[in-house]
Amino acid sequence: MAGRIRHELVLGEDLIYQGKASIWAFAISVVKNSIWIVLVYFAYQWIKSYIDHPMIYTVFQVIAALYFLMIVNDFMILITTELYVTNKRIIAKFGFIKRRTLEIALNRIESIQTEQVLFGRLFNYGTMIFSGGGDYQLPISWIAQPMDVRNAIMDAREEN
Repeated sequence: MAGRIRHELVLGEDLIYQGKASIWAFAISVVKNSIWIVLVYFAYQWIKSYIDHPMIYTVFQVIAALYFLMIVNDFMILITTELYVTNKRIIAKFGFIKRRTLEIALNRIESIQTEQVLFGRLFNYGTMIFSGGGDYQLPISWIAQPMDVRNAIMDAREEN
């Protein structure tokens, strides 16, 4: 990943930290959605014993497919989320087909918030929210080692 960002750096800009989405956040999401797929299957079996209509099967197939698509979506988030801290700015990239790139200069960051749910605390991932001038906020979810990212940003700001 670092090779892709090197051509985007401006003169005098150095890559300090490279972050990524946490595999643990993805794994927990897969487990959660897989449990829902199993529950949908058991609900289908239970309802089928009372109502034997082909439409019931189709409805439950659609519901299970939606949960499967949620797993695929989470996988795409995992492999396409990139976070870079340079000595001048923070660069966050998301998406595969619809690519979104967000940047904020280090000197424009007013606050850094880190939110971690219970599993985020256990497996060291979380959502980071960078606040800039005005109402500008840059939220980045599923970031692995958010405190390391925060420390890299604070170190970069101290050097400038």
